[in-house]
Amino acid sequence: MRRKIYLLCACALILTGCGNKNTDTNSVTSMPVSLEVQQDKDALAKLQKMSEKSLIAKKVSKTVLQKKYPDWFTKSGDIKYPVRPGDKKWEAAKTQNDLYELSDIPKEIVDSVGTETLLKAVEEHPLLSQPYDIWSVGMEAFSRKFYGLKILLQREDAGIEAASVYMAKDMKEIVKKENSNEDKKQVQADEDYHKIVLEEYLISTEKTYEQMDDTKKQQVLKAIKANYEYEKEIASNAGAQEYHFYDMIKYGDNPWKK
Repeated sequence: MRRKIYLLCACALILTGCGNKNTDTNSVTSMPVSLEVQQDKDALAKLQKMSEKSLIAKKVSKTVLQKKYPDWFTKSGDIKYPVRPGDKKWEAAKTQNDLYELSDIPKEIVDSVGTETLLKAVEEHPLLSQPYDIWSVGMEAFSRKFYGLKILLQREDAGIEAASVYMAKDMKEIVKKENSNEDKKQVQADEDYHKIVLEEYLISTEKTYEQMDDTKKQQVLKAIKANYEYEKEIASNAGAQEYHFYDMIKYGDNPWKK
């Protein structure tokens, strides 16, 4: 793949993947570049519109939620999906909508858990890394089908939590793990890639920028610089094009660029 940073406003973020029952019918293939650019811009604008809201978690005890929805929580309090790929119910699903229903976290849980817990749940969603030609188009469609992502985008502290998760990653170890198993390298890299893209998108928003002090901003930029070469390799392993977080969203003069 071409090793170059692509501005999302100037080109499509194309994800490779084999067609299967997880492939969205809205996924676009072999379209003119001008149409790709316009779809990318439109999808990013819709994601940005959602991100402008500032929701906070409702005050419901996690203990209460765990008792009410025991199948949706691990013993440590993280959200889990009762039905996963490979399970009989998952394999018996006939449409993608059926798969979304099987992995649809109850709204009361989504509305009430902390943002850190919700971010982790979104990143573990079985369909997060489904193949799309344009990342922004795929995520916008995903946000319409998965309530959990829609609310995460609107959480007031989503970008701050995403920054903490991103900066805690050991990208060198992530790449090492991917390369240790050639047979599963692309699958693992694809999952890693989608998590990183989501975190960087949340970091890129104007809402997040305004919440960070100068020290935090510099910490984020330092982490981005340190991870640059490793992220290139992750994108390459996943068969995806490269990107940079400060090109992912447009608002004013986008101060992240400075």
